[in-house]
Amino acid sequence: MASSTEKVVVPLSVEVGHLLGPHKERYLEKLEIAGLDTDPYLLPPSAFTELIKSTDLPDFGPHDLYHYVVNGVSPYTGADLKAFKSLDAYQFFVAGWVTGTRCYANGGGSYLIMAKVHHSQSLSETQLQPWVSLKKDGTVLCGHCTCKAGLGEVCSHVTALLYAIDSAVKHLGDKSCTDGPRQWGLPPLKAGKALYEEGSGIDFSNPAKKRCGVNNQSHSGCPSGKKWVCLQQL
Repeated sequence: MASSTEKVVVPLSVEVGHLLGPHKERYLEKLEIAGLDTDPYLLPPSAFTELIKSTDLPDFGPHDLYHYVVNGVSPYTGADLKAFKSLDAYQFFVAGWVTGTRCYANGGGSYLIMAKVHHSQSLSETQLQPWVSLKKDGTVLCGHCTCKAGLGEVCSHVTALLYAIDSAVKHLGDKSCTDGPRQWGLPPLKAGKALYEEGSGIDFSNPAKKRCGVNNQSHSGCPSGKKWVCLQQL
């Protein structure tokens, strides 16, 4: 039996199996920070929901993106990342280079979001696979990418994924009332009165004819000196 202080060995995928020394230790630390006991690259597809269709997303916004990319602290140097250049990755997102975005909400109250992103220099190469972990309030806990700069956790591909998350959160918040069952413009329901009437009980006759009939009946006994004109004859 393993002792309580012995670390649990987490199997790693081929995407990160080459990591050694402090880089491997940092990756395992990120899994712990994200509340994951499995390498994200080994999670089954059924564990994820397509990002744009997710109804449960973190409260993430541009300020969270900027704070992580610029004010985030490097795990290696302890200094602010200040990756201003990565903010240009918005063009990656606009160009449609971010694909396969998917979300996994774990039981610890955090979210794992992954994607595939094209290389900036070659669209024919195998797509890179960044992932980020976020808290419910939108705080980015950590990130990773399979590119050479991915160990820095704020490469352009990670930032492009963050832009995709921001777009998905806005889409979720901007859904109009017409996207679901009708909730607007409903007539008030009076007590004791049905909201709808059966077709067989509705009088579809011409309103002018009805008024003409009422006038003829109500004035049939009037003095001959007064002339009444049927509305239908006008």
